[in-house]
Order: sequence, then structure tokens, then C-alpha cells
Amino acid sequence: MSPPQNSLALFRALPKIELHVHLEGAIRPSTVEELAHRFDASFRIADWEWTRPGFRYDDLSDFVATMRRMLNMALNEVDDYARSTHELLHDLADENVRYAEPSVSMNRLARMDLDMGDVLRAIDDARLRAEAERDVRAGIIIAFGREGDLQIAEECVKLFAEWRAHGVVGIDLHGDESAGPAAPYADVYRAARDAGLGLRAHAGEGMGADSVWEVVRSLDVSRIAHGVRAIEDERLVDYLSEHGITLDICPASNVKLRVAPSVAEHPIRALYDRGVPVTVSTDDPLMFMVTMSDEYAALAEHLGFTLEELKGITLNAVDAAFLPDDAKRGLRATVMVGHAVRHTR
Repeated sequence: MSPPQNSLALFRALPKIELHVHLEGAIRPSTVEELAHRFDASFRIADWEWTRPGFRYDDLSDFVATMRRMLNMALNEVDDYARSTHELLHDLADENVRYAEPSVSMNRLARMDLDMGDVLRAIDDARLRAEAERDVRAGIIIAFGREGDLQIAEECVKLFAEWRAHGVVGIDLHGDESAGPAAPYADVYRAARDAGLGLRAHAGEGMGADSVWEVVRSLDVSRIAHGVRAIEDERLVDYLSEHGITLDICPASNVKLRVAPSVAEHPIRALYDRGVPVTVSTDDPLMFMVTMSDEYAALAEHLGFTLEELKGITLNAVDAAFLPDDAKRGLRATVMVGHAVRHTR
């Protein structure tokens, strides 16, 4: 059920932080169609089954395969990445997202035979242009795939410091957890920490609590992408709360991928109530047809999150962002002022 428009306008007006969004899954539908027409003039987004109301993917593997088929037609050149970045930041600004950390798949760049440095520099240029044009800021997360070649990540290690100068703020390990363990990436994560990058990994989505424990113990992450199946282990929930390990949660994604039966039955409420730091993001807004305002509205409508609690979730994102302390102070002030204005109206 869609929230009332007046309710959605309220959530759109709130300042927001988005920490878990994949650049590849955040392309504008109109841009996907335009770029895909280079290969197939008959391509239409509306012809894809996932655009229909109520659609849910079979599972994570089905989603990954579907998105890969589409992206192979729409994201093939350095300029495509630059354009997608510039448009994404404008779209986020329209949603009053003040800071975002889009991730970019290094394994996909390798598969497409694109130079990683060229792509990251193009993304950085697009980021800086968007920041000059709109009231939005961004840091880039570089992501490696569990199902990919570990050697790609190892070869990137020596470039971490250079890429940090081009807007890269952290690293991530993503993909289907069943494709392989996280532990082999431990040396890569140590190198990233030494280079001053933030550490995150996907876990607790396709697999259960053991997957979350592994990235906590092997990679020493401060953030986990998804992590919702931590709720299956009481001891793990306590550990995440006590150690302040943040879960970057995407409720609409979890429902569409059958990780949660519905938003009303999503574990984010229980995790929040147990003191686990949680943030809210869209994951792949193109593929899940969702915005940040939609996510906030759904949490309020189906799980009873108040504006004060949503402010707390947003402040969790400020605290967890891969940013220096002075930048976090500025973002925190922006969030506080934005919520105060809403309360006085």
C-alpha cells in the first residue's frame, strides 16, 4: 500500500542520509532505456516483469541474474558511470538526501574490461559537479564480489590511497553470501583500514547469523550491509548493540527478495528496539522501485516508527558514515535543524 501523498511529502522534506545504495542499481529508468537503445531499439523497461506492482524476486540469485542481464545493455562505458553518478546525486537531492555513499562493483568493471581508475575518476568528477549544483554530498564505496576473483581485490590494495584522493571513502564485500566465505578478504580489509578507508560487508541477507558473525570476526567491519538475519541469534544481537556495529538496512529490498515477508514483519523494529544501530536505505532503487521517502513512510505506517525515532535512525547514519568528525558534526546539525523545523509546522 502506498502512503498518502501528504504523508510522503512530509518524509520527503526530512533531511536524510543514504549509506547503502548500489550505483549500478540506481540508474534512472529513462537513462537505462536510452543507453540500452544503443544495442536494442525496442528495449522498454516496462516489458520487464519486475516493474509490475507486487512483483517479488524468487531469491537473491534471481535478482542478481536479472539485474546483470539488464545492466549488460545499459552500463558499458566510462561515460555511462559518470552520467549515472551525476543523475543519482540529483535524484537524491530531490529526496532531500544530504549525504550518500554509493557503491561501485570492481568485479563488474573487470568483467566489462573497463579501467577501474578511469571509472573512479569519472565518477569523482561527476560527484563534484553534482555537489556544486545541489545541496548533496557523497563518498564512494568500492565493492568486491564474493563470487568474483579475490585477485581483483588484492590488486586494488596498492591503489587504495590513490583512490581515496578521488572520493573513495570505504570498501564493501557484496554478492550472494553462498558464493563464498568472507575470511579470504581479511588482508584486503586490513590494507583498506591502513589506507584510512571505512569497512563494510554484506551479510545476514541470503544467509543467516553465522554469515554476520564471520564478517564481524574476520573483517572487523564497523558496518554491515543488511544484517537483518542477525535477529536469529540473540547473542549476536546483543553483540552488535554492545559494540555499536551498524546495520545498513533496506526494508523494501528485503521484502522484494523474500528475506522478510512484509514491511510489517520486518526485523528492523526488533533490532532497533534492542539497541542495534540501524540505518535505512534503498539498496537498488531502480530494481525495487523505491525512494528514501518511501522507505521512511513505510516504516512509519507499518512499524510505527515516530518522527523522533526516524531522526534517531538518520543520526545513526551520520555517526556510521565514512566521514571525518568535522563533516559529521555539520551533517548532524543539518538533521537536527531539519527535524526541528518539521516539528514546528
